[in-house]
Amino acid sequence: MRGKIEVSRERCSSGVAALVVTLALAACVESGGFGSTTGPSPGEVGDGSDTVDGWPGERIGAGTDAPFAADRGQGVVVAPDGSLTLEQGGIIGHTLIWVANSWEGTVSKLDTRTGEELGRYLTGPSDEMDPSRTAVDRAGNVAVANRGLSSATYVLAGDCPDRNGDGVVTTSSGGAQVLPWGSDECMKWHTPVGDPGAVARGTVIEERGGLDGVFDEYVWVGAFEEQRIYEIRADDGTLTGRVADTSPTYPYGAALGPGNKIWVCGEGRLAELDTSTLEVTQHPLPGWRETYGITVDRDGNVWTGGSLQRFSPSTGSWDWPELDEEEWVGGVAADAAGSVWAAQGHEGGILRVDSATLEVTWVQTGGYEHGIAVDHDGMIWGIDFEGDTATVLDPSSLDFERVRPPFAGAYTYSDMTGYQTANALRTEGRYRHVFEGCPSGPTVWGDLRWDIRTLGSSRVTIVARTGDVEALGPAGGVAIAVVPGDEPPVDLSAALAAAGVPAGTALEIEVGLYSGDGVSAPFVRAIGVDRSCPGTIE
Repeated sequence: MRGKIEVSRERCSSGVAALVVTLALAACVESGGFGSTTGPSPGEVGDGSDTVDGWPGERIGAGTDAPFAADRGQGVVVAPDGSLTLEQGGIIGHTLIWVANSWEGTVSKLDTRTGEELGRYLTGPSDEMDPSRTAVDRAGNVAVANRGLSSATYVLAGDCPDRNGDGVVTTSSGGAQVLPWGSDECMKWHTPVGDPGAVARGTVIEERGGLDGVFDEYVWVGAFEEQRIYEIRADDGTLTGRVADTSPTYPYGAALGPGNKIWVCGEGRLAELDTSTLEVTQHPLPGWRETYGITVDRDGNVWTGGSLQRFSPSTGSWDWPELDEEEWVGGVAADAAGSVWAAQGHEGGILRVDSATLEVTWVQTGGYEHGIAVDHDGMIWGIDFEGDTATVLDPSSLDFERVRPPFAGAYTYSDMTGYQTANALRTEGRYRHVFEGCPSGPTVWGDLRWDIRTLGSSRVTIVARTGDVEALGPAGGVAIAVVPGDEPPVDLSAALAAAGVPAGTALEIEVGLYSGDGVSAPFVRAIGVDRSCPGTIE
């Protein structure tokens, strides 16, 4: 194998280490954030004051005595001017992986930190569903495509409704408990895709921001035999009527990229779909090269399996690592550190490609990994198609261990954790700060002020929690403001009272930063809170 480093190791410890996950973006610059990180320019949407000097009370952020610290947030970075903006990457708020069991018509939900199977669900009313591709959203919910009777099924990760009103949520509690079709209350919807023989394959979940600042979720499912991809509303499973013709590309695999783009590949072809306009652009592969799995890396480049290659949308060029012609790979996945991982189960291993140098490292696992995924903590999952196991690989040490639920014909090689979409789009970040109340006696929380600028379709949400410091973690949040839209100042006491939340001795403000298109980003320059104590106004 030319240009390869071969490694074969067993895992030394049984624990799965928690890693700090940082993600990256093609639109980022050297400072580590989106596009320009020096702050907004004229013409961009702004809410707040240009200076914080006159604000009463406690202030945090640029131009204050308490500057933002990126290590106190998730998915955020401090720009050179002191503003808080989105990091080179987003976050997923769960530790789940969803693996389709093609042979038995189910999908398994696993905890990636423990390897425990938390539930197993039928994906349709027939024993001919043949599920394969899974797409996972930021909350951990899954859309699974059924090839047998072309359709998509959406399963909730948690917070499932009590649909029959018996006081109990009826749902699977593990791999040994698969409930009859229609009785599991975590199954949200099931929708036919194209004709019954259309063969649903490539699947992605897209978040799209509306003018009201609310993000809606859509599932896109490729009908392979029709050479089309259908849009479905994630909230209720209805087809929107928006369909894109991807011919001559068959939508075998699909991945979401920056700028409202879906990339589909199949039969040695690559197509680019703009979900805003439904315009499709074809990008022919060079020569004899083939496609299979697909992902988009942190720089917006598109990688496909098969003969393993990379397409750069910015230049329209192709390149690839140096592999022998017979070295074929299945699924591909990109991590936050700049590596691309490829399943090479027929060779009994997993490939790591350095995206900067295209140097290849081969990790011999002895498994038959066909699908590949990156989890919440950056661990690499190789899904064994012919067996009943998964390989969990530490990307730092290349040690690995086996997880055996057991699977049943796990023909899954898509974004089964949701990490690939977060890595490519970088659409969300969070920052929290606790404002202290009065040292004695009651605290009356006053006005909340902010200096925030938003680019393009980006937005910022502000949520407050109040109580004793120790109780802030589990305390429920009160929505205070959405920017753009709301204007400062906002009376915190009135907002808390309207929500029926009594004022506590501490106030936590959580700022959520969102990019609507994976490219634009907001800038939070400062946040201020004032309070009053008995006999004192601060």
